[in-house]
Amino acid sequence: MITLYVIHLYRPVADAGDDQAAKRLAKRGDLDDALRILQACANDDDRAADRLIFLLAQRGALDELRARADADADGWVAERLADLLAERGDLDDAVEILRARADAGDDRAAGRLIVLLAKRGNLDEAARVLQTRVDADNRPAAQRLADLLAERGDLDNALRVLQTRVDADNRPAAQRLADLLAERGDLDEALQIMRTLANADDSAAYQLADLLARGGRTLVRQ
Repeated sequence: MITLYVIHLYRPVADAGDDQAAKRLAKRGDLDDALRILQACANDDDRAADRLIFLLAQRGALDELRARADADADGWVAERLADLLAERGDLDDAVEILRARADAGDDRAAGRLIVLLAKRGNLDEAARVLQTRVDADNRPAAQRLADLLAERGDLDNALRVLQTRVDADNRPAAQRLADLLAERGDLDEALQIMRTLANADDSAAYQLADLLARGGRTLVRQ
C-alpha cells in the first residue's frame, strides 16, 4: 500500500520529464510507467536515454533495443544490445551487431568484437580485426594481435607485428618482443633489447633480471 502511494506521488513529477523520478518509479517496480516516461523524453535528454536503454536491457526488450540501435549514430545502444545478446548466449547476433559498428570505424565496438570472436573461437577473424586497428596506428592493438598470433603458435608473425611497433619507439611492444624472443629460444637477442630499455625503465630492469635468470646468467657476469 505504501509503495502504491509513493508511486502515485512520483508519477506527476515523472510525467513532467524528471528522469530521476522515472528512476525511482523503476526502483519501486513500476517499470511500465518508468519506460513510458523515459521514452517520452529520451530524444531530448541524454541521461534519460541512457536510463531507458538500461531498463530496456534489464527487461530484455530486444525489438525496441534493435530499433534504437539502428537510429543511434554513436553506437552505444548497439554495444549494449550486443552485451545483452552475449549474456543470453546469442554470440552470433552479438558479433554481427559489433561487426557492423567496427566496419563503420567504431574502435570501442571493434575491441568488444575481438573479445567475442575469440570467445567463439574465430581467431582468424579476430586477428583480421586487430590488424585493421594496428594499421590505423592503434598501439595496444599491436600487442594484442601479437599475443593472439603467439597463442595460435604463429610466433614469426607475432614477432613481425611487435618489431614494427618497436621501430616506432613503442617500449611496451619492445618488452613483449623480448618475451617472445626468449620463448622462441633467442635469449641473446631478447637480452640485447632489454639491456637497452633497462637503462631508463625500472620495470624493464626487472624483466632483464628475469631473462638473465632464465638463461642461468647474472647481471654481474653480463
